[in-house]
Amino acid sequence: MTKGAEETPQQIALNLLNRRAYSSGELMDKLQQKGVSLDDAESACYELQKAHLLNDEAYASDVVRHYAAKHYGRGRIEQELYRRRVPGELWQDALAEYSTDEDTPLRLIEQKLQGERPDRAAQKRAVDMLYRRGFDWGTIQQAMKQYLANLPEDEDD
Repeated sequence: MTKGAEETPQQIALNLLNRRAYSSGELMDKLQQKGVSLDDAESACYELQKAHLLNDEAYASDVVRHYAAKHYGRGRIEQELYRRRVPGELWQDALAEYSTDEDTPLRLIEQKLQGERPDRAAQKRAVDMLYRRGFDWGTIQQAMKQYLANLPEDEDD
């Protein structure tokens, strides 16, 4: 490309995709931020999808795998899919791949509380941490009950 020549929307999109993966919604937003019209951004995304260089299904699966590997709950993963503008109709299939070790919430609590018998404030902080990570209330309650049940009895006598 000669100096001073303008990049086409497809070239801009390819340059963005060379840096990291995007959903088509994210890529359209990025292109528009760079001054590309909505019609040109849609056209560029369509062409990249036809060439199999932009794939929302694969991207959704990657997002799910990434956050599941970081021990996030389903709720947080759904937030990420939404934030990254993955089309809603792709969520169900991508989340079908989601599996987390059932012991993950318990292990996170154990890590947070380090085997100590927590007071009410410490319990709340541990519960809040799991909630922020996207675990549902039932899972959080079960993990906290299990943590407390696993603690050795106090030996005050």
